[in-house]
Formats: sequence, C-alpha cells, structure tokens
Amino acid sequence: PVIMVTASGEDDDLLTEAFNAGVNDFLSKPINYIHFRARVQNQLKLRQACILLEDRAKFLEIELISRLKK
Repeated sequence: PVIMVTASGEDDDLLTEAFNAGVNDFLSKPINYIHFRARVQNQLKLRQACILLEDRAKFLEIELISRLKK
C-alpha cells in the first residue's frame, strides 16, 4: 500500500492524480503520529485481507475445476 504525505492536502487535482497513479491513502502535513499509525495499520490489514481473498478464490477455482473433471 502507498500512503502519500502532502503539504497541499486540499489540492484536489494533485490528490486525483496521485490516486490514479496508485496511491491508496493520504496524510497531510504536519503528520499526527496517531493518524499515521492508524492509516498504516488499516492499509496493511486491508492488503492482508485482499491477499487472503485472492488465495481463497484461487483455491475455490482449483476445487471447481477438479470436481468438474470427475
């Protein structure tokens, strides 16, 4: 996950461009440690959940193919 730190937190054009480039979240300066930590933890949990979901989907696809061959 990519978290962008910016001094221009209200620049919608910049944030849109960053989002389109793959940024997952934004933080504005000055950085608040509690907000930073929460955003990082949330993004990491979200990424882990996505990985688990992808793995589960692959497993189910393999199971379906296996059962259809029987």
